[in-house]
Amino acid sequence: MSDEPAPAVSGGAPAFRATRNAGFVACLIGVLVMVSGRYMAGAPVWLTYVGVSVIVFGWGLFAYALYQRAVLVRAHTAKS
Repeated sequence: MSDEPAPAVSGGAPAFRATRNAGFVACLIGVLVMVSGRYMAGAPVWLTYVGVSVIVFGWGLFAYALYQRAVLVRAHTAKS
């Protein structure tokens, strides 16, 4: 391995940004649903589990975006 920095990937900054942001929004919505299911009077108990499921889905989207970004960068780096 060399100490030189990896070359920049053209168009790399916005790559998979929409997927990553969708993951963040899903986590936010999941937390809101989970908290409302737990603390709102008259809310069904299953609402808490739906909130946790949405949070897990959001983390999945976020991890998928990170993985795809790593694949993109790995494919475009110079091999020596």
